[in-house]
Amino acid sequence: MTVSLICTPADGTAYTLTKCLRFSLLRERYQPFSVLRAEFAAESPDAPLPQHVTLKLDGQTAHAGLIQRADICKKDGMTVLTVFAKGDGVALLRSQLDPGKYYSATLQSLLSAYTLPGVTYENVADTVNYINVDERQPLWEAVIAYAYKRSGGFPYVRVPNLVCVSPQTGQTAVALPQNAVLARGNALDTADVISRIDMADLDGTYGSFTLTNAEAVRRGIVSVQNMRFDQQFLYAPPDAMQFRISRSSRRMLAQSVRYAGYCGEDIEDLIACGTLSGRVSRIHTTGGPDGIMTEDTLYTDDFCNT
Repeated sequence: MTVSLICTPADGTAYTLTKCLRFSLLRERYQPFSVLRAEFAAESPDAPLPQHVTLKLDGQTAHAGLIQRADICKKDGMTVLTVFAKGDGVALLRSQLDPGKYYSATLQSLLSAYTLPGVTYENVADTVNYINVDERQPLWEAVIAYAYKRSGGFPYVRVPNLVCVSPQTGQTAVALPQNAVLARGNALDTADVISRIDMADLDGTYGSFTLTNAEAVRRGIVSVQNMRFDQQFLYAPPDAMQFRISRSSRRMLAQSVRYAGYCGEDIEDLIACGTLSGRVSRIHTTGGPDGIMTEDTLYTDDFCNT
């Protein structure tokens, strides 16, 4: 498999590096940007440092984003470019809408508030009655609120930086090679799970609304939270509490498989490998001169593989 890095300096004159020394690419269901760490052999220590990079695996884009850090130096007689980059979707966390209520909100109306280079979004016309934006709240939080109020879902980002709020519906699974499997695993994460929420009413009286997380009680978890009345769910107070309980339970159960190679899977693609099948939630691909390895993780929670 070929690995190449397209480097674009500030002047826009791109160049491509093809001798990969090592790379690590992480994409995750609940994170709106991919994370790339890579080292490539460069022609000269005087080569212009990139401002933006695109990683391609066998010619297909796997990552596109702005450089967070980059340097070129001599290492063991070789000129090496080292980069740390986040996908263009990171702008969703770095940008903030003006506080207030956005009535008849659509995905387009929220994401068109700013020009977000490299970021695209799913073509959905569904409107929600309003989105409440608090002071200093990232734009991504408004997209999360839209997705939940629209259908009870949680947004995610596909390659290269496509914001999605609808489930993937493809039924043809990406078949992972069973003869290349290196490891399988199961995981449990209850660190952030909320067991009960008590929410005040509009007058500030606490305990007016309460919701218990039955799964947390079953597991013996005690984590009670109090909260003010949530203006985001003015007409559906129970949804405010359920949203927080569901959000706290993300990634609670997970199955993973690590294999030699990379099959081109993307977030929320259907994958299959022996008895393991489901929508992929986390993809960690690493590689270098000795080959490529991928670890796919499938979450089971209120938003994934329900």
